[in-house]
Amino acid sequence: MTAPTHITFSLLTTATVFSLTGSPLHRDFPAVLCAAVGGLLPDIDLTETAIGRALPFVSDPIERTWGHRTI
Repeated sequence: MTAPTHITFSLLTTATVFSLTGSPLHRDFPAVLCAAVGGLLPDIDLTETAIGRALPFVSDPIERTWGHRTI
């Protein structure tokens, strides 16, 4: 998946949880931000992804040691 699809899925999941609990999502920007960043974390083990480029000191050692989808 690409970064936009990861973010979209995580935001849709967050919006669903907020709607089921009756909480106003539009007033909770930190939750939206955490959902967007958290949606990118599955690809932190690739240096050419958005999160991998943002955190190369994390993604490079993971990619060299374990590779993608193995940790």
